Amino acid sequence: GQIEKAEALLQLLSHNRWARERAESRIYRNFTWTAAKTFLRGFKWCPVEIKGPESYPSNMPWKAKAAVASPESVVCVLPNMNVSFDRLSFLIGSSANIVREGIVANEELMALLQCRLPSIDDVLQHWRKAIACYHQNRFCENFASMMETVFRLLSQLIPRCWTAASLSQRIFDFFKKTEFVWLNQKQGFVCPERLAVSCNFRGLLEPWLFTLDHPSYSHLSSYTVKEALKLKPAFSQSDVLHILQEMKQVHDGRL
Repeated sequence: GQIEKAEALLQLLSHNRWARERAESRIYRNFTWTAAKTFLRGFKWCPVEIKGPESYPSNMPWKAKAAVASPESVVCVLPNMNVSFDRLSFLIGSSANIVREGIVANEELMALLQCRLPSIDDVLQHWRKAIACYHQNRFCENFASMMETVFRLLSQLIPRCWTAASLSQRIFDFFKKTEFVWLNQKQGFVCPERLAVSCNFRGLLEPWLFTLDHPSYSHLSSYTVKEALKLKPAFSQSDVLHILQEMKQVHDGRL
């Protein structure tokens, strides 16, 4: 079948002896990775995962799943169709195709498959779907773990893929004034304006204001994530007065 042919091709291309055999054989003498990439560009031979990892939330969509008729089906795509690495499943699984686990053996093969690190668009689209899924089902198993992984992966990728400033600009342009910063299963998503790194009254104004010294918010603790989310070091007097006024309005039934 299609998947067996794709895997056989991948095994040939990633085999440890392939480079030496290519050099010694008349068949491979004029065959280069550039030629292979050009030749294979028009074929659907790149196998991708049709479902997320075992711990992927059941209420989250998975990009390749929409293209299959049954869970036993397989999908091969063109190597330039948003193919990304399996370790990024929790960050972009609903917005980009994920190459099947374990088949990427070396950098040349990754280039041939056109595996790439995620774009900001991939991340934002997946993030927005996660917010929608949470509001539909607030207690889906593994959801909190996925969102914590999203922020931890962002902290690793910010220096490699984007600057914190460029990511921050795109995030705030994309989400506007909506609640998009994940705290935990109980609090869900909140606006970044309601978060500060620390303050003298930790916990006293929750669920109105939050500080990162809470142990369940450790996924937001990296410097790059705090910079991208524009988290303030502490709440100002104005912030507290504004929240107190909001609390009074809610108590009076006017908000």
